[in-house]
Amino acid sequence: MGVAAWTVLACNRSPDARAREPNAAPPSAASLASSVSIASSAEAVFAADRRRGIDFRALGQEPGWSLTIDEGHSIVFAANSMDDSVQLPAPALEVDTSSGIRTYRAQSAAHQLTVVRVPQLCRDPISDRVFDARVTVTFDGVTYEGCGKQP
Repeated sequence: MGVAAWTVLACNRSPDARAREPNAAPPSAASLASSVSIASSAEAVFAADRRRGIDFRALGQEPGWSLTIDEGHSIVFAANSMDDSVQLPAPALEVDTSSGIRTYRAQSAAHQLTVVRVPQLCRDPISDRVFDARVTVTFDGVTYEGCGKQP
């Protein structure tokens, strides 16, 4: 399974990216194990989301953040810079039918959150995983960029 997982991760890289790294050393066993671990962890998270009825999950890096949307119930956002996650009431949803862009707006007395979900392939730079949406989150005036998909 480890070799198969690495093959999938390696094949997901664009040919241009491989061509720019002609002298790159082959990955070490530790980096292969880390890639497989990241992929396995992500699959476990998405499987748990499906069981809980989560409609959409997004994540990003630099700084790390994550978001789940349970349409009709709540939206949960967490960033590495925050002590705790923030759960807001069900977001209002706007859909642009011509582009497929979905915009969610949620707020509480203390926080304001906007999520823009663009139906465009997006690659997470840490896991090299491909998602079906590019996501921009603006939380209390700070913007985060990342990727997302339905679990």
